[in-house]
Amino acid sequence: MRKIIIGEKRVSDYVAKKVDEDDFGTHASIGLIDENNTILAGVVYNMWSGHAICMHIGAEEGSNWFSRRFATACFNATFGYFNCNRATALVRKSNIKAQKFVLKLGFREEGVVREACHDGEDLIMFGMLARECRFLRLKEKENKCTNSYKAENNYDLRLGHHAPRESF
Repeated sequence: MRKIIIGEKRVSDYVAKKVDEDDFGTHASIGLIDENNTILAGVVYNMWSGHAICMHIGAEEGSNWFSRRFATACFNATFGYFNCNRATALVRKSNIKAQKFVLKLGFREEGVVREACHDGEDLIMFGMLARECRFLRLKEKENKCTNSYKAENNYDLRLGHHAPRESF
């Protein structure tokens, strides 16, 4: 059985390796593990401004990891728990698979961040607004996302990976 885990440092280490990132700075993470406790996918959140956040996604190719449950947990954290109106995804220009994936998630291509990688490669910037996210349940009258992400066992994603490690 697969489990969603939050706040474990091994998730941010896993995603950093997948996206070729040296240091996310202050961040939080959500991961998906299999019955053998192996990480299948992870999302790292950083650069939280109070209204916008950056999401970094890393996953095991060919593992059939994607599920609506995991996507809903990740986007409910983004737009509900962090209370952001906007999510940004930065993808290497050479990573065509990741670009196609974030477009399928519902992100929109917005521009190029020139020579933003440590090796000088450009990043493609993608953005998604809360009202565009198909993984959220929106209140019809208020047009705000339902705050369905719940912190388990007093874990606060906004504190980053140094907080207690729990699963839900």
